[in-house]
Amino acid sequence: MAIDVTSPRASSASTAYMLVQVLFLLLIDWQKMVNCNSKITISVIMACYREPSDIVRAAIDSVLSQEGVYVELILILDDPENASLHSLLLQYSEADPRVKLLINAENIGLAQSLNKGISVARAEFIARMDADDICEPRRLQIQHACLMRESLDLIGGQLRVIDDDGQGMYDVRRVPTSASKVTNALKWNNVVPHPTWFGKASVFSEGYRSIACCEDYDFLLRASLRGVRIGNCADVVLKYRMSKSSISRDNLYRQYLYQVFITRNYRRGKVAEISDADKYVNRKWNIGKDRRYSLANARFNCILDLLDKRRYAAAPLEFFRLVFTSFAYDLKVLRLLVASL
Repeated sequence: MAIDVTSPRASSASTAYMLVQVLFLLLIDWQKMVNCNSKITISVIMACYREPSDIVRAAIDSVLSQEGVYVELILILDDPENASLHSLLLQYSEADPRVKLLINAENIGLAQSLNKGISVARAEFIARMDADDICEPRRLQIQHACLMRESLDLIGGQLRVIDDDGQGMYDVRRVPTSASKVTNALKWNNVVPHPTWFGKASVFSEGYRSIACCEDYDFLLRASLRGVRIGNCADVVLKYRMSKSSISRDNLYRQYLYQVFITRNYRRGKVAEISDADKYVNRKWNIGKDRRYSLANARFNCILDLLDKRRYAAAPLEFFRLVFTSFAYDLKVLRLLVASL
């Protein structure tokens, strides 16, 4: 039977139908809001300096596309004169409300740039990210689950090392995972890779100190002495870019000397004074040892690459060369071995 749409009965039916549609749409919006609010909110802090724009873009995209979490990405540009990078970061901050951009008036270094990011972070959890690395798609979700399951305060993860072109070199999978093992390993080496950090915002509130070459290691040691529970998850969570410049950079030996000093204090239950660390490094450093240490580092990474590619026959020769290149680097490798036990 046909219904006369002009009749009161038809008008009432039409109104009821429209109300049902409106209620249905409101229900969908409510479900979306609940789903969004139920996601873990994480502030990701990433300092940029002079990295190539295409590499920074890949790093940012890998954070913004994280699955299962809501991300607040805090970008800090520590080179205000870098016009191309400034333009790229500005594009992201204007296009995506999740992105917050801070531009330093002048170069202030990594530690202070990260502290600026920490000061504006709004989430309950904070994660670190370097501008030339790439997050695995579920990195933050995996790390949050591990942090909560193991009752930890700060967590790192395993790495896949890549080269300048993004090609895989080798995996770093032998870092300790439990809080007790990490606490012991920190006496000898940094076993929580800085770009993989994920933790409670309260842990980061102490901030970084400007201690040359190892702000992250100093942060971990001070946190550990305060009783912060630190661990690593067993999953590969990040592609870590090992560029040619990072393998041969000129501060590696200084970094090692600072590590020796601050870990010596840590084993005594003390926080190292920065001025004392500077004096120690200046007294121990010389250009010859610096060059040999850098060469040894290049050979060590070559060995890891050969082993990862199963070119076992070529590895012994490189190992022989490594042993006789730098005594300080031999001690560094020994510290690595002790830390991995």
